[in-house]
Amino acid sequence: TGLDLYCVPHEEQADKLIKIGIPSHKIHATGIPISEPFWAPPIPQPQQAKLHLLIAGGGWGMGPLKEAYQTLESLSVPCKVTFIAGKNQPLEEEMKNLIGHTKHDLTVLGYTDKIAEYMESADLLISKAGGLTTSEALSRGTPLLLLPGRAGQEEDNAQLIEKHGAAISLHRVKDIPGKIEELLRTPSSLVSLSENALALGRPCAAKDSANWMNQLLNS
Repeated sequence: TGLDLYCVPHEEQADKLIKIGIPSHKIHATGIPISEPFWAPPIPQPQQAKLHLLIAGGGWGMGPLKEAYQTLESLSVPCKVTFIAGKNQPLEEEMKNLIGHTKHDLTVLGYTDKIAEYMESADLLISKAGGLTTSEALSRGTPLLLLPGRAGQEEDNAQLIEKHGAAISLHRVKDIPGKIEELLRTPSSLVSLSENALALGRPCAAKDSANWMNQLLNS
Protein backbone atom coordinates (compact mmCIF):
# COMPACT_ATOMS: atom_id res chain seq x y z
CA THR A 1 0.00 0.00 0.00
CA GLY A 2 2.99 2.30 0.31
CA LEU A 3 2.24 3.13 3.96
CA ASP A 4 4.97 2.73 6.55
CA LEU A 5 2.84 2.85 9.72
CA TYR A 6 -0.66 1.75 10.73
CA CYS A 7 -2.03 2.94 14.08
CA VAL A 8 -5.23 1.00 14.73
CA PRO A 9 -7.83 1.04 17.55
CA HIS A 10 -7.38 -2.53 18.80
CA GLU A 11 -5.48 -5.77 18.28
CA GLU A 12 -8.44 -7.22 16.39
CA GLN A 13 -8.03 -4.59 13.68
CA ALA A 14 -4.31 -5.36 13.59
CA ASP A 15 -5.10 -9.02 12.97
CA LYS A 16 -7.39 -8.09 10.08
CA LEU A 17 -4.64 -6.08 8.43
CA ILE A 18 -2.14 -8.90 8.86
CA LYS A 19 -4.59 -11.29 7.17
CA ILE A 20 -4.69 -9.10 4.05
CA GLY A 21 -0.92 -9.01 3.83
CA ILE A 22 0.18 -5.94 5.80
CA PRO A 23 3.48 -6.70 7.56
CA SER A 24 2.94 -6.94 11.31
CA HIS A 25 5.91 -4.68 12.12
CA LYS A 26 4.07 -1.77 10.48
CA ILE A 27 0.97 -2.16 12.66
CA HIS A 28 0.49 -0.88 16.19
CA ALA A 29 -2.71 -1.12 18.26
CA THR A 30 -2.56 2.33 19.82
CA GLY A 31 -6.27 3.06 20.20
CA ILE A 32 -8.09 6.10 18.81
CA PRO A 33 -6.37 9.39 19.73
CA ILE A 34 -8.43 11.46 22.18
CA SER A 35 -7.81 14.87 23.69
CA GLU A 36 -5.62 15.67 26.69
CA PRO A 37 -8.37 15.87 29.37
CA PHE A 38 -8.79 12.10 28.95
CA TRP A 39 -5.13 11.13 29.33
CA ALA A 40 -4.84 11.03 33.12
CA PRO A 41 -6.34 8.11 35.07
CA PRO A 42 -9.94 8.75 36.15
CA ILE A 43 -10.51 10.04 39.66
CA PRO A 44 -12.56 7.65 41.84
CA GLN A 45 -16.03 9.07 42.40
CA PRO A 46 -18.06 8.94 45.63
CA GLN A 47 -21.15 6.77 45.74
CA GLN A 48 -24.17 8.77 44.60
CA ALA A 49 -27.65 8.57 46.08
CA LYS A 50 -29.20 8.36 42.62
CA LEU A 51 -28.00 6.54 39.52
CA HIS A 52 -26.31 9.16 37.34
CA LEU A 53 -27.10 8.74 33.63
CA LEU A 54 -25.30 10.73 30.96
CA ILE A 55 -26.98 11.08 27.55
CA ALA A 56 -24.81 12.44 24.75
CA GLY A 57 -24.40 12.11 21.02
CA GLY A 58 -21.03 13.60 20.21
CA GLY A 59 -20.31 17.24 19.51
CA TRP A 60 -23.36 17.58 17.27
CA GLY A 61 -25.90 15.82 19.49
CA MET A 62 -26.65 13.07 16.99
CA GLY A 63 -28.91 10.07 17.42
CA PRO A 64 -32.28 9.40 19.09
CA LEU A 65 -31.28 11.24 22.26
CA LYS A 66 -34.62 12.85 23.12
CA GLU A 67 -36.42 9.56 22.49
CA ALA A 68 -33.90 7.85 24.76
CA TYR A 69 -34.64 10.31 27.55
CA GLN A 70 -38.40 9.93 27.15
CA THR A 71 -38.15 6.18 27.81
CA LEU A 72 -36.64 6.93 31.24
CA GLU A 73 -40.02 8.12 32.53
CA SER A 74 -40.99 4.46 32.95
CA LEU A 75 -38.09 3.72 35.34
CA SER A 76 -39.16 2.65 38.82
CA VAL A 77 -36.80 5.12 40.54
CA PRO A 78 -35.81 8.73 39.78
CA CYS A 79 -32.29 9.24 38.49
CA LYS A 80 -29.87 12.08 38.02
CA VAL A 81 -29.65 12.71 34.27
CA THR A 82 -27.16 14.94 32.50
CA PHE A 83 -28.22 15.53 28.90
CA ILE A 84 -25.60 17.00 26.55
CA ALA A 85 -27.06 18.25 23.29
CA GLY A 86 -23.74 19.44 21.85
CA LYS A 87 -24.12 22.00 19.08
CA ASN A 88 -27.69 20.85 18.39
CA GLN A 89 -29.40 24.00 19.71
CA PRO A 90 -33.00 22.99 18.84
CA LEU A 91 -32.51 19.78 20.80
CA GLU A 92 -31.02 21.69 23.71
CA GLU A 93 -34.07 24.00 23.86
CA GLU A 94 -36.51 21.09 23.59
CA MET A 95 -34.85 19.30 26.46
CA LYS A 96 -34.65 22.40 28.65
CA ASN A 97 -38.43 22.70 28.33
CA LEU A 98 -38.72 19.35 30.12
CA ILE A 99 -36.94 20.56 33.26
CA GLY A 100 -39.44 20.64 36.10
CA HIS A 101 -41.87 18.41 34.17
CA THR A 102 -40.08 15.09 34.56
CA LYS A 103 -39.52 12.62 37.38
CA HIS A 104 -35.74 12.84 37.05
CA ASP A 105 -33.19 15.37 38.24
CA LEU A 106 -32.45 16.68 34.75
CA THR A 107 -29.58 18.95 33.72
CA VAL A 108 -29.36 20.02 30.06
CA LEU A 109 -26.20 21.38 28.46
CA GLY A 110 -25.12 22.42 25.00
CA TYR A 111 -21.59 21.97 23.76
CA THR A 112 -19.09 21.64 26.60
CA ASP A 113 -15.33 21.22 26.89
CA LYS A 114 -15.80 19.41 30.22
CA ILE A 115 -17.12 16.17 28.75
CA ALA A 116 -14.32 14.20 30.46
CA GLU A 117 -15.58 15.36 33.86
CA TYR A 118 -19.19 14.48 33.04
CA MET A 119 -18.23 11.03 31.79
CA GLU A 120 -16.12 10.45 34.89
CA SER A 121 -18.98 11.29 37.24
CA ALA A 122 -21.63 9.26 35.36
CA ASP A 123 -22.57 5.69 36.22
CA LEU A 124 -23.69 4.97 32.65
CA LEU A 125 -23.43 6.72 29.28
CA ILE A 126 -26.31 6.40 26.82
CA SER A 127 -24.95 7.26 23.39
CA LYS A 128 -24.31 6.27 19.82
CA ALA A 129 -21.28 4.11 19.09
CA GLY A 130 -19.04 6.72 17.47
CA GLY A 131 -15.33 6.05 17.70
CA LEU A 132 -14.39 9.20 19.62
CA THR A 133 -17.28 9.08 22.08
CA THR A 134 -16.71 5.43 22.92
CA SER A 135 -12.94 5.88 23.21
CA GLU A 136 -13.43 8.81 25.58
CA ALA A 137 -15.91 6.87 27.71
CA LEU A 138 -13.66 3.81 27.94
CA SER A 139 -10.75 5.96 29.09
CA ARG A 140 -12.90 7.10 32.06
CA GLY A 141 -14.18 3.60 32.82
CA THR A 142 -17.71 4.70 31.97
CA PRO A 143 -20.00 1.83 30.89
CA LEU A 144 -21.97 2.36 27.69
CA LEU A 145 -25.57 1.72 26.70
CA LEU A 146 -25.31 1.96 22.92
CA LEU A 147 -28.26 3.30 20.97
CA PRO A 148 -29.66 1.59 17.86
CA GLY A 149 -29.40 3.03 14.36
CA ARG A 150 -25.72 2.11 14.01
CA ALA A 151 -24.20 1.84 10.55
CA GLY A 152 -20.79 0.91 9.19
CA GLN A 153 -17.96 1.42 11.62
CA GLU A 154 -20.31 2.22 14.52
CA GLU A 155 -21.70 -1.31 14.36
CA ASP A 156 -18.16 -2.71 14.46
CA ASN A 157 -17.38 -0.45 17.44
CA ALA A 158 -20.47 -1.66 19.29
CA GLN A 159 -19.69 -5.33 18.68
CA LEU A 160 -16.10 -4.98 19.87
CA ILE A 161 -16.94 -3.06 23.04
CA GLU A 162 -19.82 -5.37 23.95
CA LYS A 163 -17.65 -8.42 23.28
CA HIS A 164 -15.19 -7.14 25.89
CA GLY A 165 -17.93 -6.58 28.45
CA ALA A 166 -17.82 -2.77 28.52
CA ALA A 167 -21.14 -1.99 26.85
CA ILE A 168 -24.66 -3.16 26.21
CA SER A 169 -25.90 -2.74 22.63
CA LEU A 170 -29.56 -1.95 22.08
CA HIS A 171 -31.66 -2.86 19.06
CA ARG A 172 -34.62 -0.72 20.15
CA VAL A 173 -34.73 2.58 22.03
CA LYS A 174 -37.67 1.33 24.06
CA ASP A 175 -35.43 -1.33 25.63
CA ILE A 176 -33.43 1.31 27.55
CA PRO A 177 -35.43 1.27 30.81
CA GLY A 178 -35.47 -2.51 30.95
CA LYS A 179 -31.69 -2.70 30.67
CA ILE A 180 -31.24 -0.01 33.32
CA GLU A 181 -33.62 -1.82 35.69
CA GLU A 182 -31.53 -4.97 35.23
CA LEU A 183 -28.39 -3.05 36.19
CA LEU A 184 -30.15 -1.55 39.22
CA ARG A 185 -31.10 -5.05 40.41
CA THR A 186 -27.50 -6.29 40.03
CA PRO A 187 -25.11 -3.46 40.95
CA SER A 188 -22.15 -5.79 40.50
CA SER A 189 -22.93 -5.89 36.78
CA LEU A 190 -22.45 -2.14 36.54
CA VAL A 191 -19.15 -2.45 38.42
CA SER A 192 -17.98 -5.15 36.00
CA LEU A 193 -18.93 -3.03 32.99
CA SER A 194 -16.92 -0.13 34.42
CA GLU A 195 -13.87 -2.28 35.14
CA ASN A 196 -14.00 -3.77 31.65
CA ALA A 197 -14.35 -0.32 30.11
CA LEU A 198 -11.26 0.91 31.91
CA ALA A 199 -9.31 -2.18 30.86
CA LEU A 200 -10.31 -1.70 27.22
CA GLY A 201 -9.60 2.05 27.13
CA ARG A 202 -6.50 3.51 25.52
CA PRO A 203 -6.19 6.99 27.05
CA CYS A 204 -2.63 7.45 25.77
CA ALA A 205 -3.44 6.69 22.13
CA ALA A 206 -2.41 10.15 20.90
CA LYS A 207 0.98 10.03 22.63
CA ASP A 208 1.58 6.41 21.60
CA SER A 209 0.77 7.18 17.96
CA ALA A 210 3.09 10.18 18.00
CA ASN A 211 5.88 8.10 19.54
CA TRP A 212 5.63 5.50 16.78
CA MET A 213 5.74 8.27 14.17
CA ASN A 214 8.85 9.77 15.79
CA GLN A 215 10.55 6.40 15.89
CA LEU A 216 9.79 5.91 12.21
CA LEU A 217 11.09 9.37 11.27
CA ASN A 218 14.27 8.89 13.29
CA SER A 219 15.03 5.37 12.05
